[in-house]
Amino acid sequence: MESTFKVEFHGLDADKHLLDARQFGTALLGIDKIVNVGLLSLTEGRFPNKGERYPLQIKAGEPLEGSVEIVMKLMENLSVGLPLVHEVINTKASELITHWISWVFKMGSGKEDSADPHFIKLMELTEELNRSRAQSDSENRQFFLDVLDRLSPALKETVSPVGPSASHVTFLGRTKSQELISTTVDIPMADTVRTGEKLEIGDIETFHVQVDGLVHHSKQLKVVNPEFDGKFLNCSVQDPIFLESDNVYVRAVSSKGWLEVVAKSSRKKDGSLHSLYIMDAKLISAPNSL
Repeated sequence: MESTFKVEFHGLDADKHLLDARQFGTALLGIDKIVNVGLLSLTEGRFPNKGERYPLQIKAGEPLEGSVEIVMKLMENLSVGLPLVHEVINTKASELITHWISWVFKMGSGKEDSADPHFIKLMELTEELNRSRAQSDSENRQFFLDVLDRLSPALKETVSPVGPSASHVTFLGRTKSQELISTTVDIPMADTVRTGEKLEIGDIETFHVQVDGLVHHSKQLKVVNPEFDGKFLNCSVQDPIFLESDNVYVRAVSSKGWLEVVAKSSRKKDGSLHSLYIMDAKLISAPNSL
């Protein structure tokens, strides 16, 4: 048996087929741990013992042209446990692993609603294995939430290049019928993984914000919280013009002016705004409501 799934880094340095070597190596170690822990948890319903590895070799293939794309080859090393386990892995390894990676990253980065379909699919793929464990659906889900907690360091390792060297990482695999499964982790999601905070990442929206200051080297913009007057937010700016010497952000700072920004929000569980990830902005007058 040989199956594959892909890991693709795009944006920033990755578009030049470059990544920071240490961050890239750290990411590969994180992926290896996530896959090994996932396979043991899904097929045997238990936590791995210290240092235990699933009897399946995970090998990185030759990088392909364009951005940084690595093909991960899943190659059978030993007979994998019971015949039923062997059959599941032999026919569904790529699909199983891609849904698993999708679930852990969406759960770990504030996308719980979109994570649920992956979990449902994982339970379907391992349905015959799950019957022998006599666990309720709630017990089964709690077990995998406990696994997710233990994987937090590996998730942080995997997103190491996202932000410094790449704007996002995408995991891709195919079902037995060759249907593509794809999950992308962008900078807002990666930052949520890194902080470990229970934040929810929103879709792209438009906000009106008053600028208070900026930190050029870390691409941070300080603004008045548009939803809570008197409070401030530190926002991450993904707009490439931020690094230019004269731009709308610099002009807004000099006059404590207003910007209309296109951004993704991160919110706490109570719905309050935590930060903005700004993709674009233009100068505006103060909103009429003020």
